[in-house]
Amino acid sequence: MPEERVADPGPLGLAGFAMTTFALSSWNAGIWHGAGLEAALALAFFYGGLAQLLAGMWEFVRKNTFAHWRLRLTVRSGLRSTR
Repeated sequence: MPEERVADPGPLGLAGFAMTTFALSSWNAGIWHGAGLEAALALAFFYGGLAQLLAGMWEFVRKNTFAHWRLRLTVRSGLRSTR
């Protein structure tokens, strides 16, 4: 088996998804007030979206196609729902 040059990016993608879900759910539950929505959306776009996109590309480099498509489709469906 060839040497892996990229560490497992799965935890990065899952952490981006989990933190985004937690932030948006906290805002929906009314825990955050004031600028909570803006903070949740910024977190969703920059941490959640970017982390999942990069993790999906790194999964492709590792030849893990299931995780690659799972992470990439999650980002794609998130972008589609913002239109």
